[in-house]
Amino acid sequence: DRSGLQYWRITGAQVDLGQKELYDPYHAFRQAQNHAAHFVQVVREHLGDYYRRSGRPGVVVAAYDTELFGHWWFEGPLWMKEVLSRLSRDPEVALATAGQYLEAHPPEEAIVLPESSWGKGGDHSTWLNPDTEWMWPLIHEAERRMEGLVARFPDAQGEQLEVLKQAARELLLLESSDWPFLIDTRQAAEYATHRFQGHLARFNRLALLAEKEALDEEDRAFLQECQRLDNPFLNIDYRLFAAREGQAG
Repeated sequence: DRSGLQYWRITGAQVDLGQKELYDPYHAFRQAQNHAAHFVQVVREHLGDYYRRSGRPGVVVAAYDTELFGHWWFEGPLWMKEVLSRLSRDPEVALATAGQYLEAHPPEEAIVLPESSWGKGGDHSTWLNPDTEWMWPLIHEAERRMEGLVARFPDAQGEQLEVLKQAARELLLLESSDWPFLIDTRQAAEYATHRFQGHLARFNRLALLAEKEALDEEDRAFLQECQRLDNPFLNIDYRLFAAREGQAG
């Protein structure tokens, strides 16, 4: 149940919900500004110290799991906006994307990064383990099936187009890493399994509908129910699931 409104302040560590203070947007905004000012100062000091020691300008790579902004950290977007605003006016620090920096400063050597993830142990066992391995063949089979549909119907129109777009949505939701994650952590394994199986079942039926000459009333009712349940990405292009050369089998 997400209203988009914040009701309670953090107040303090280990504070029970009944003891939390009311959320104050003004105070929270001021706190985000203070945190942004501190972060910018730390960046300036870090770069300045590096330049004094090496005689070369340094680079600070700021990478964030932005899914957490607004979710675990309600003021995260405000903080980021303030950081970028302050740095854009700073005469000693230049903002750039990673691509822009590499274009201006081509690398002289390359390294091979080891396979890793943010999951426990730094590997992929959070998502692929004895409890979740049954999911992956089903995902890969659905992906291959979608590639086949794109190859057969590259210029779908009308109801067939709507069916293929909905199939693409269901496949994206099926591929969500949340489902194996929730199964592995035991946080909501039954729910995750139900969601996974639901998206898979809807995808498979939609794939069959995409191959029909025309839809009947039962088919249309099913499509509309899928669109009601799962309708992110209104303008999704199902052709994005076309097979690519050189991809893993």
